[in-house]
Amino acid sequence: MGLCGGTELANVQITESNALNEQLNNGDVQPWYATQSGPMLVINDEIHPQFNPNSSSIKLRNGVGVCRDGSIQLVNSDEPVSFYQFAELFKDELGCSNALFLDGGIASALYAPSIDKQDKKEMGVMIGLVENKE
Repeated sequence: MGLCGGTELANVQITESNALNEQLNNGDVQPWYATQSGPMLVINDEIHPQFNPNSSSIKLRNGVGVCRDGSIQLVNSDEPVSFYQFAELFKDELGCSNALFLDGGIASALYAPSIDKQDKKEMGVMIGLVENKE
């Protein structure tokens, strides 16, 4: 699996949708931006309980994790993997307490010219980190 990038940003979280709804209703959070995808790969330091470690369903996958060191890790697999294998990467190798599957299969695309990765696919919703040149 290839690591696309990591960075530190304050107050970024990946939260299961029911937990986020509760936080919103309690007034605990006021996000300025949110997106929905899924399933969750890692939830509070645990691999999603419905993932089978022996699954034979493998595909290219990409996801995002917020890690214990405060970094955000965006990952695009270089080869097909199962959900369980992908979740293990976030939990055990990258140290992410929470991680979210973004997309996979033929819809998995990455644009990262700094590592010479520019998939030639139509792209829909994108998450990006942009540096202001001022």
